[in-house]
Amino acid sequence: MPTMEGKARVSTLYGDRCGEIARKNSRVRARRLWLDGEENRRQLGEKRLGKGGEAASQSEARGKEVGWCSQGEGSRMMFWGGRARAQATLAVRSWCLSVPGTTTKKLLENINYACGSVLADCRAIQEDCPCYSTDVIKMANYAMNAYYYGAGHEEINCYFNGSGLIIYSDPSYEDCIYP
Repeated sequence: MPTMEGKARVSTLYGDRCGEIARKNSRVRARRLWLDGEENRRQLGEKRLGKGGEAASQSEARGKEVGWCSQGEGSRMMFWGGRARAQATLAVRSWCLSVPGTTTKKLLENINYACGSVLADCRAIQEDCPCYSTDVIKMANYAMNAYYYGAGHEEINCYFNGSGLIIYSDPSYEDCIYP
């Protein structure tokens, strides 16, 4: 494997092993970051080592194991194991959920607003789909996040008149995968 100043082991992983490795690392409480597109990778300070070799910035990789999984064109998942922490908060994947204690009426308004917009893809919360639920909170969380995702992950797009909250851990559950 390529090394950076002999202090970090770096590997590039492709194909079906990516999901397997990600699941294994999440079980050992690895920190997962989704890096969407070239802009986020520049913000993180990724350094290219030549053909096929990639590493995080020196401050990220020094003495820490870093792994990359390809998740399709233009997107990668990076995970740090053990004591390593992400330094670049701009590259951290975020989701928009409802503030705990939000009224059912407000949650329904948020669902209608988000799903009535062309920015949100709410097909996953339709009946017989993976994120459908009789729990209004789960439905609102998915709809609000779909809007936030479709509108470009800007803080203002998770406001929902004070009832939106940005989080940094993936709220996906079972077959319901949040964008």
